[in-house]
Amino acid sequence: MINKHDFLPVLDEESYQKAFEYIASQARMLAHKVLGREMMIDTVTVFTHQPEEYEFLERFLKTQGEVSPFSHGATLYVEVDKVALGNKVQLLGARQPDETRPEVGYADFPVPNYEQIKEENLKNEHVSEIESGNGIKLLELMHPEFDVRGYIVNEQGQES
Repeated sequence: MINKHDFLPVLDEESYQKAFEYIASQARMLAHKVLGREMMIDTVTVFTHQPEEYEFLERFLKTQGEVSPFSHGATLYVEVDKVALGNKVQLLGARQPDETRPEVGYADFPVPNYEQIKEENLKNEHVSEIESGNGIKLLELMHPEFDVRGYIVNEQGQES
């Protein structure tokens, strides 16, 4: 098991790979804990905590793929074709430092049955519906045992 302290801050390619693996695995465990089901991811984003971290990730991610039109505000996304834990990851991201985002990062879980999952979890204290920076409704998964977040996105209007 990777310890988050082994790779923070993310300032080189090796620490990025460890952060990527950590976020992907922790997000999958988060979804299982909160929802009681396995979820597939397609986006992995690092929350940076220092300007130097974001500057490195901005440069590095741009070498990994084309900047995605999903990029917005404080978050840069690049389009990739990468496999992580048997998941086809299509977006890698980095979010500028933000005091409201102390976690390591997050992953997106695209689903065809967003409304059903939302309905099933109306009373789940670890699930809340939010609006993304681009105005798309998402189900945010947070749990005190995890230092990552997860976002359930409707495959029809996929976005982070």
